[in-house]
Amino acid sequence: MDVLSEREQDTLLETQRRLTAGDPDFGRSFRALDEAAPAARPTRPRISSVIVVLAAGVAVLVLLAGSPVGALPYAVIAALVWLVRDLPDTTARHERRE
Repeated sequence: MDVLSEREQDTLLETQRRLTAGDPDFGRSFRALDEAAPAARPTRPRISSVIVVLAAGVAVLVLLAGSPVGALPYAVIAALVWLVRDLPDTTARHERRE
């Protein structure tokens, strides 16, 4: 998922080149920080994970109550959310263009 537009990425790269050309030690300090930093991972659960767990839990409870047909919609919701959870969010890009 790209957070910056292509134009913004180009501008950032050009700024980084200028800063590094002007002061090579400055550029090296940022590379050292990047190598030392852990990979960015969300620390709190994403909403899709919560929806999957809740829908699957309800499906199991309804199934245990003796209604396989009633459990099916919850199982389908859990499966669909699980499948689409890693798709990129394009709504922010569309809103900025308007």
